[in-house]
Amino acid sequence: MKNSSQLTNILFFFFLIISLSIQAQSFDFNLDTFKITRELLKTNPDSTYKTLEKFSDKPYLYNYLKGIYYKQKKDYELSNSHLLSSIKENKDNTNPLFLDAFYYIGYNYQHLGLLDSADYYFFKIIKLEKQFDNKAITPKALGSHGIVCRQKNKIDSAIYYINLANIEYQKQKDTLQLAIIQNTLGNIYQTFDVKLSIKHYTTALDLFQNLGLKKETAITEQNLGTIFTNQGKYEIALDYLKKAYQFFIDEDYLQYQIISLNNIGFTYLNLENYPKAEEHLLKAIEINTKYKNALAFSHLNLGTCYNLQQLYSKAETHLKKALSIAKENKLEYLMTEIYDNLVLLSAMQSNHSNFTKYFNLYKNLQKDIYDKDVADALAKYGNELETIETKNLLLIASKDKEIQQKELEKNKSELFIKNILLSFGLIVIILLIIMVFIIAKTNKKQKALQIIIEKRNAIIEKHNLDLEDIIKERTKELVIAKKKAEESDLLKSKFLANISHEIRTPLNSIMGFSDILCEGNTDPENIVRFSKIIRNNGSDLLNIIEDIIDVSKIESNAFNFDLQTIHLSEIIYSVENESMDKAKLFNKESKITLTTCFSEKDVLVKVDPYKLNIVFNKLINNAFQFTEEGFINIGSEIRNNKIYFYISDSGIGIPEEHLPKILEDFRKFHKDKHIQYRGLGIGLYITHHILLKMNSVLQIESTDGKGSTFSFELDIVNEA
Repeated sequence: MKNSSQLTNILFFFFLIISLSIQAQSFDFNLDTFKITRELLKTNPDSTYKTLEKFSDKPYLYNYLKGIYYKQKKDYELSNSHLLSSIKENKDNTNPLFLDAFYYIGYNYQHLGLLDSADYYFFKIIKLEKQFDNKAITPKALGSHGIVCRQKNKIDSAIYYINLANIEYQKQKDTLQLAIIQNTLGNIYQTFDVKLSIKHYTTALDLFQNLGLKKETAITEQNLGTIFTNQGKYEIALDYLKKAYQFFIDEDYLQYQIISLNNIGFTYLNLENYPKAEEHLLKAIEINTKYKNALAFSHLNLGTCYNLQQLYSKAETHLKKALSIAKENKLEYLMTEIYDNLVLLSAMQSNHSNFTKYFNLYKNLQKDIYDKDVADALAKYGNELETIETKNLLLIASKDKEIQQKELEKNKSELFIKNILLSFGLIVIILLIIMVFIIAKTNKKQKALQIIIEKRNAIIEKHNLDLEDIIKERTKELVIAKKKAEESDLLKSKFLANISHEIRTPLNSIMGFSDILCEGNTDPENIVRFSKIIRNNGSDLLNIIEDIIDVSKIESNAFNFDLQTIHLSEIIYSVENESMDKAKLFNKESKITLTTCFSEKDVLVKVDPYKLNIVFNKLINNAFQFTEEGFINIGSEIRNNKIYFYISDSGIGIPEEHLPKILEDFRKFHKDKHIQYRGLGIGLYITHHILLKMNSVLQIESTDGKGSTFSFELDIVNEA
């Protein structure tokens, strides 16, 4: 038995050596010539294409090089056709071109937008790395697989595989690829972790500068400038953006020049340096002849710039140009912002017809986007179900194929043994016993395998039923979300109708008393009184516009915060003055007892002072507005290393059924329908969102008819 096994092994290795010798001869070609040809195809494909005929006697090399040629010509489908032929013709499992072909096929599919197909080939390279031992291609495949994961919004997987590529490039000391990887990580982290994004961009910038790659350096500076603009660090942003712009001018990179001009103009716009913003945005429009997205962005920002300067005619001209380009190129993400600006512009111009038209267009576009998201979500669930079913079927099929392959190999082995038995008749009886044993064992394995397949089928069936339940549940959630969106649209419509009334009221007072003063027959006493009325109504109008802008910033996630560590006394002094001013403004000094009691003024807190003043202003304003007589108490006390603030009043209170929705936007509650209270109903909404950004929550305790208490807490900072 032992001698038979040894003889079998000797014969097997003998044939293996012969096979490898034949394959080694088939791979005999001038490697240097081939490498030179491949590199020339990448730099000068057309002239090099004519020289490929010298490889025509080796089909796998010939098709591989033609695949590279068509890749460079961006004919990705034809490139893949030749690369797949190369793989099919390649009989040598040790040939390093096998993995190269896989990589370029994945690259082509990625550029064709077929991400699943691209992912298959990149991941295949990763799994085959040890078999082919091609160290150069593995990190490229890891990085490309990570980028595809990012395109498919699988951020965790993208970061994991790109970091694996980073480790491999560190081992190989490939500085260029390390810089590219760091830049890619900066792009990924940009949307959710700005600190990490800046860290990776800065590392990439240093590496590109050390390598002397000026274009890549400028692009990375552009990325850093954009991040610092979004953070509100405009001076730092301008430093990076201007460096990048100067390089793009020197090297005549038109597309990057336009992007830089737009970014610099947008940064100056945030700095309220309108002449500089206008200069750069007009320059971007002047040199832009073909990049429609960038052109629409330029007109939109220029329209905003003129709007802020009250140059409404110019603002309307550029906003309409932006809208025309966005419509023509189906730039829905820009159209929403353009309509939003046109609605605000119409309100500032008191153009009711345009206001109604643009608001309806804005609302309909929002609805279309929402309906599209719902449809995409439902399609996604369907695709997930189909993908899971397909994967399960492929899993079973692959297992069956594996079994067949094993049985085929065993049959070949048995045939080989039978041939040996014919030559060596002395061991026929022993080999027959071995065959009986193998057949019995195979039958036992087949039965066990059948049981496994039946269990797996049962699991798949149960999984399909679970998926149906999940889809039904998700559909219900989408219906609920749609109802909430419709309710939000209704509230916004009421809110916009209320804007017209709230803006018109102070404007009427301003215009009316201004006309009286212009007549010139007014007594000195009345001049002072009328001037105060005009000033107060102007202040009301300014507050209304600031509230509208704040809500717009909150909803577009552009409400920037500048957190600072300050002494509480700086805020308390402002709050006490604000309280006394409100008592005079509402003319309730004799009707309301105002008490301020702050337990500790010397502690440190980390806040945005300007935004915190907005919170106190709105809460104190509400207390005076909804309290006719009685008391208003404002104060603080320390609880568990937190400073607790409260504003209590004896006003009209809030009915219990209105409390759950009082912090939502556009909510305005009237206890008595015959009494109309001024305001847009968004003060508590703004207050709520400001406190969330400062790691706090607005608490409300109220009894209908007996008053309300609004409170919140801030962490005490133990060191400056």
